[in-house]
Amino acid sequence: MARRPASICGCGLRIASGERCPCAKRRKAAADAARPSAAARGYDAEWRKLRSRFLAAHPRCEACGAAAHEVDHVQSVAERPDLRLAWPNLRALCKSCHSRRTARDQAFGRGSPIAGRGT
Repeated sequence: MARRPASICGCGLRIASGERCPCAKRRKAAADAARPSAAARGYDAEWRKLRSRFLAAHPRCEACGAAAHEVDHVQSVAERPDLRLAWPNLRALCKSCHSRRTARDQAFGRGSPIAGRGT
């Protein structure tokens, strides 16, 4: 199987296939450090218990039918914190479908303070 060729990072460094540039690692570390804890974002012990019960009741991804491993909020916790633990606001998704939805909804961080474009 052929390997991907090396790429050039925005900073000008040549990066081997499968590697990350040191500047990208620094940006990720800074973003992670600035991000509130899971509990501060509403994913506390109460959420973990509800998530477990919800997945037991909904074992299949609502999008593709694969085994569900994620519980997604239809309306985000940031938008509607009052619906954080409301079953009608939840749906079971597989990792792939959840990642795809999160990337689309969050536009890969555009508009966030971490990305430097937001409020």
